[in-house]
Amino acid sequence: MHITIAVESASKMEIIFSFFALLNFVGLFFIIIQLFIIKVKYLQ
Repeated sequence: MHITIAVESASKMEIIFSFFALLNFVGLFFIIIQLFIIKVKYLQ
């Protein structure tokens, strides 16, 4: 019973960490897109 509680909390932490990792990845993706748009604007 105690082990299942620990596993549940661990899975919750994994979900939270994966969610923040996904947010960081999406943020990095948008930053790269913005830099690409800026480069295209200044090159043309």
